[in-house]
Amino acid sequence: MVPKFPWKGGGTMSLPFEITPTDLIEWWHYEKKHNFPAFTILRPGLCMGFIAIVVLSTLAIDPTVPLFPKAVLAGVGMALVAGAGSAINDYFDYQVDCSIHPWRLLPQGFLTPQEAWGYSLGVFLLSFLFLFLVNLTAFIAGIVAGIALFVYSWKLRKINGLASHIVIALIVGTTCAFGAVISGKVNEIAIILFLSGFLISLANEIANAATDMEGDRIANLKTLPIIIGARKSFLVSALTLLLLLTFT
Repeated sequence: MVPKFPWKGGGTMSLPFEITPTDLIEWWHYEKKHNFPAFTILRPGLCMGFIAIVVLSTLAIDPTVPLFPKAVLAGVGMALVAGAGSAINDYFDYQVDCSIHPWRLLPQGFLTPQEAWGYSLGVFLLSFLFLFLVNLTAFIAGIVAGIALFVYSWKLRKINGLASHIVIALIVGTTCAFGAVISGKVNEIAIILFLSGFLISLANEIANAATDMEGDRIANLKTLPIIIGARKSFLVSALTLLLLLTFT
């Protein structure tokens, strides 16, 4: 059966020679956005990364204890926290995205802002359930991360850009060392994983903000690059990565 590619006007293409890897990537993004918007708004790639990070950090911190089932539960829990955070961020960014990111899910009408709001809260609650099944510390860590992501999207970005970058970096750093939360063992590996995740994420947050200053100005965000300029921000990002080398 010859597939149709709606993003190219609904035309057909003959198999197999006219289908390129780019066509397949476009098809995948089209299908996600049009048929699975509630799945797409969670940033599935990001969620899968969180699951892998939590599982691998658990194995790195305490490979002698059979904690794999709890590591998977915790990974799914933290992935859902991150996904819900992405959805709530899209909710608060709706008006700005309509102007500067019109291709995103909410401006295109695949989900309404109200649906994104309710969906994100539901996913947050589901994530807390998964983390509660791990242990009390994981449950508390998930709640703190969820509240931090909500406050970040709601207010913090507009008040203090550096603090908002640090909040995201702390969540990523904690996720990288989440094996310590699962096993209850804080060792040298856990500290290195936390610092690595924190510093890499902080450098990435600052650099990304420096490349999106126009949109951040429209959104009235007080990111570090808007305060000190793009060139100085890239320097801070580079120095942050250089600092990482002293810990590894």
